[in-house]
Amino acid sequence: MIEIKRISLKDAQRVCKVWHYSKTVTAGRTINYGVWQENNFVGTVIFGFGPCPTLGKSEGFKPNEICELVRVALSGKQIATSQVLAKCLKIFKKENPNIKAVYSYSDMNQDHYGTIYQATNWIYLGYKKSNHKWVNFKGEQIHNRSVKNQKVATARGLMKVPQKIKHKYVYPLTKKHKRILLKLHKPYPKKTCEGLTEQPSDQLDK
Repeated sequence: MIEIKRISLKDAQRVCKVWHYSKTVTAGRTINYGVWQENNFVGTVIFGFGPCPTLGKSEGFKPNEICELVRVALSGKQIATSQVLAKCLKIFKKENPNIKAVYSYSDMNQDHYGTIYQATNWIYLGYKKSNHKWVNFKGEQIHNRSVKNQKVATARGLMKVPQKIKHKYVYPLTKKHKRILLKLHKPYPKKTCEGLTEQPSDQLDK
């Protein structure tokens, strides 16, 4: 039996440090769900508001009509991750009737094609190129906003690391928006021995 309850941001951050590859939670307002299975805590699912002001704009949404699934940090001891996500989406929809769609990205730097989103019938919108990132001699990532130019980076001993693409998915929360977004649905990316099966025309403009 799976039980979903709200938890604090502080608790969600602790979970992400242990069970999520990023070890962090993005800034901004969040709704954090804790996940229990048979009374054992097995992780958190986090929805965020406002991390990207242009998110959803190309699909016709206003900023207050959407949010982003920013973290799924689970222990691996839970039932199928897709079942956990589906239950969290159902609860989130009930608690947030003004939100029309949920967005999320899968990061190819982590070899993530969005399997969990495909399993829960999200709509695939294509992919976007990612900016490079800066790392120091310890391998720690430095936020791009703190590096104004190449000269500053060199003086600080930073290295520029190219980044792979990110796949963009959206989950409509109303029948109306599902009909609209399905018209934008592209074939899901699949992992093959040669890499991506998608074509360059699927690339996003932003």
